[in-house]
Parts: sequence; C-alpha cells; structure tokens
Amino acid sequence: MAVGGNGSSGQRGNGSSTQRGNGGRAQRGNAPRAAAERATAAKGTARRLKIILGVVLSLVFAGFIVFGALMPDDESTLVPPPTPAERTDTVTLLQRAHSTQQVCYGWRLRTGGAAFDTTPVSVGSNLGDSVAVDSDPARCPRWVEVDAVVWYTSASSESSDSASYRVSSSPDLAQIDFDRGLARLGVDADQFVDDPGWAVCQAAVLLPLLVSETGAGSATRAPVAPAAGAAPPELPDPGNDFWRNRWPLLLGAVGVLLLTVLFLAIGRYERRHQRPEPVGSGTGPTGDAVGVPEKGGRSR
Repeated sequence: MAVGGNGSSGQRGNGSSTQRGNGGRAQRGNAPRAAAERATAAKGTARRLKIILGVVLSLVFAGFIVFGALMPDDESTLVPPPTPAERTDTVTLLQRAHSTQQVCYGWRLRTGGAAFDTTPVSVGSNLGDSVAVDSDPARCPRWVEVDAVVWYTSASSESSDSASYRVSSSPDLAQIDFDRGLARLGVDADQFVDDPGWAVCQAAVLLPLLVSETGAGSATRAPVAPAAGAAPPELPDPGNDFWRNRWPLLLGAVGVLLLTVLFLAIGRYERRHQRPEPVGSGTGPTGDAVGVPEKGGRSR
C-alpha cells in the first residue's frame, strides 16, 4: 500500500511540475514574440502613413509648380485696367454728378511711356464705359477728365515703376486747380503705381467735389439743392495687395508646415513602439528556481 501511495504521489508531482515548467517557458517565449509583433505592426503603420503623406506632399508641390506656371507674372510691364465692377460703379457715380451739376466727367488710363500720347488701356465717362468725355460736344459742352499714364519696368531694369497724371477740362473750367485739389484729397502717383485701375476711377469720382467747391457747377448756384456740394461716395477700397496676390502661397506654406508636424509625430510614434521591453518583465519565478524536480519522487 505504501508503495502504491508513493508512486501515485510521484506521478502527480512530476506531472504538475512539468506543466508549470512548460507553462512558464511558454509565457517567457510568447512575451518577446508579442513585443516583436507589436513593433512590426507599428513599423507597418508608420510606413503606410509616410507613403500617404509623401504622396500628398508631392501633389502639393506639383500644385505649386502648376500654379506658378499659370499665375500672372508680378513683374509684367502690362498696366492692368479697372475691373468691370470698378468701371460700372464709376460710370454710375459720374452720371449722378452730371445730372446735378450739368458737367461731364471722365477718366483715361495710358501705358507704354511717360508721355500722354499713347493709346489708353481704359477710357470712360458719365456717357458710358469706353466712351470718352469729349466724344460728344453736344451732350458735354462742359467737361473734366483725369488722364493718368503708368509705366512699369522689368525686373532686370535699373529704372523704377513710375506714374503721373493730369486733369484736362473745357475752357470754362480751366481756372480750377484740379491737380492741387486731387493732391489735397490724397491722390498721388504712388496710388497709380500700386493699383492704376482703382486710382484713376477714384480720382474721377473726386472731380465733382472740386468743381462744387469752386461753385462752377450749375447746381451749386441753385438754393433748392444744398446737397449738391456733398462729396461723391468713394469706390470700395481695393484691399491689401500683399494678401490678394500671395494668399495661395501663404496657404501652401501653412499646409507644408502641417505636413512637417505630422512627419515628426509619426517618427516619434515609431521610435516609441520600437523600444525593446526589459528582460524578464512581467514574469515570475520559474519551476527550476524553486527546486521542482522534473522526474522521480518528492523533493527532499
């Protein structure tokens, strides 16, 4: 009986010890494998993100190249005329001034040289867009016109961009110093250089105010029209040329900066998941360390 008891106890002891030993070794073997699998998965995720961001960045740069090829050259020597909206608003304001003062007003914008003998790039008056103020003497015996000439130089030229303007009128209005009046109201050559179209239209709508100040307009002598001398409304401000011409480039620069931040975040994520785990972390003492026999009877 004693012998049978020892054999049964030994078998149970050996089986239990073997199972614990195999289980501990399996856990120790699975831990590095799981860490390696996590690191591999992190590498794959980071690689895919890098590929995607690389493609996006390439498309962004390609878009910049296409935009730069299609964008008008800021160094062009062409003088831009007033926009359709500016011309329409100016004609409307000049028509109101003519109905009040019985004086016609117009504008003329030239380019190509410093002389006032080149073909205008824009002309208009209260008679309409592209209609000169002196084209119909029957309808406009009294008239005033601002005439501006702007010339741009190329980037390789040593000369600077320049502009000048003058005011012509019918003989009965020649005594008015329009040049000094426009300068007093803030019109100067720099405005014509920065935005020729807007500047020439703005100068045109200020002419009725100068006529009204001198009392040369017919309505200024009428006691029933006290509002005739009021300044005509100004055209809308053209805004900041810096933002209007460069906002696509600034927006693209912000996009590239965001992509750079994403690349840095991906690199940090990848490095964090590639760190090896400490040896023996999370594992307890093995069966061999506590003296569990692999075969045979009880430990003594």
